[in-house]
Amino acid sequence: MDMNKTQQKLAKYGQAVNDLIDNTEKVQEGMSKYFTPLKAAVADGKLAEMSEQDYQKTAQIFRDGVDQYHEFLAQFKTVVAPARLMGNNQRLIGAYADFIQGCEDLITSMHDDETVDMQAFAASEMNQDKATERISKYIQNISRIA
Repeated sequence: MDMNKTQQKLAKYGQAVNDLIDNTEKVQEGMSKYFTPLKAAVADGKLAEMSEQDYQKTAQIFRDGVDQYHEFLAQFKTVVAPARLMGNNQRLIGAYADFIQGCEDLITSMHDDETVDMQAFAASEMNQDKATERISKYIQNISRIA
C-alpha cells in the first residue's frame, strides 16, 4: 500500500529524529571514555596528574564531538516537520541547541593551562543533563502525537 504525502512526510521526519538521536548517542559513546577520566580527575582534585597529551586530546575529542552536534542540528533543521508536530519540533530544536551550548560551556571550562573552572564544569554538566531531559520529553511528545 502506498503512503500518502502526509504519511511520507511523517516517516521522513521520524527517520530524521531517529538519526539525530542515534548519531548523537554514537558521538557521546566515543567521548565518554575521555569524559569519565576527566570528570574523575576533576572530582578527586587530581587533574594535575593527567598528562598534557591526555588533557589536550580530551579537549580535542570534545571539540570534534561538539562540531558534529552542530552538523547534526543543521541537518535536522532541514527536515520539514508535519504540521501537528511543529511546536514540539521547535522545542526539540531549542533543547538540542541548549544541549550543544552546555557542551560548549564544558569545553570553555577547560583552560589551555590544563586547569578546569570547577563551577563552570559542573554547571555545564547540569545544563547538558537538563537539556537532555527536555530532548527526551519532546521526543516522547512527538512519538505520542505522531
